Amino acid sequence: MGGENGVETAFDIALILASSPKLEYFKLSVDREVCSDFLDVICDAYKRRFNGTGLSLKHFNVGEMLHIPSKHMLENLTDLSVIEKLQVGGDCRCSIIGTVPRLWEIFSPAEMPNLKELSVMEILHRNWDLIAPIVSGKIGFKLKEYMWEPGRRARPLVDLAQGAKVPMLQVPLAGVIRNDTSWFFKDSYRCEWLTHLKVIAPVDVCGLNSKGGWLCCLPALCDEAPQLPNLVALSFGPERELRWLNCHGKQELAETAKKLMNSCAKLEYVELHVVAFAAKWREVGSGPAATGQKTWQKLDDAATEMRRPMFFADS
Repeated sequence: MGGENGVETAFDIALILASSPKLEYFKLSVDREVCSDFLDVICDAYKRRFNGTGLSLKHFNVGEMLHIPSKHMLENLTDLSVIEKLQVGGDCRCSIIGTVPRLWEIFSPAEMPNLKELSVMEILHRNWDLIAPIVSGKIGFKLKEYMWEPGRRARPLVDLAQGAKVPMLQVPLAGVIRNDTSWFFKDSYRCEWLTHLKVIAPVDVCGLNSKGGWLCCLPALCDEAPQLPNLVALSFGPERELRWLNCHGKQELAETAKKLMNSCAKLEYVELHVVAFAAKWREVGSGPAATGQKTWQKLDDAATEMRRPMFFADS
């Protein structure tokens, strides 16, 4: 960022925004190792130097290491009631302010009635319970990473899902004992509202147990995922740009996907890192007696990009 505290760069960005009154998508990120008030500076420059009417952003993406400004400051930049999709970096590592408490103050359903999907990169464990009022009534919530704190235990899927209670959920498989996938999915039959689930697994989720034996997460996934009674789409594995360590070749992933498809009654799409399958319907019989039968099609990379649910797409 140019100039003292990035003021010159903020002025340039504010000028571009003021020249784009019909702008609907805005993504801001910074390359820093410490947290920044850069978005505050942009909001201030936009209002004071250009006296601009607030934008009507529908998609607002605020990267990591950026503090979330106050409600009054954000309203200088955009009409909060118009935003449909919001992504923020997450709770600050500087301990000055937590993003989630600030979200709870600003982005209430009353302030943002059109918000459909919220994505948060990182959340402090102690702030998880603040998510419920923010995402109440929304379609989807994405969480990429937890910041676990000493003395605090991990939460299984059922606790996370009941905190967010949205039909589409992305959560990390984090803070659990290595390969304890069964524990993570414990009692997930109670999450009957979940239709789309993306679980981001660490690359080393499988490995040696305390006795030196090898444990893999895939058998537990096959045993536990069918508990979710209304699951339509499932994604499980590390981020696509990462390699899954230790095991899980394409053949093993394909066999696991087939088992999931046969055991999850409503499942129509399953993606296990680099392997994806989608439901394909064919007509059996003819005339009035004809019925539809669900079969499965393995997808190549191009077909995966087309069939992947939008909620599973990387933000």
